[in-house]
Amino acid sequence: IKNEFNDVVKSAKNLEVINTQFTTITGSVSKANDTIQKLLSFSAETPFRFEDLATKMLKKRILLTM
Repeated sequence: IKNEFNDVVKSAKNLEVINTQFTTITGSVSKANDTIQKLLSFSAETPFRFEDLATKMLKKRILLTM
């Protein structure tokens, strides 16, 4: 049970960090939330993990702004 709890806390922390990063990149909490919801839906329907998709999308957006 302790490991499961730690996994839940870790997932929540990761989601919070990703949310903050998308908010910074998009300049909007609403746009960040929309993007995250789309990624969550996509990851639920594909073999791709949400964290991997989010990280790749963030890197791509950062590179496009340079």
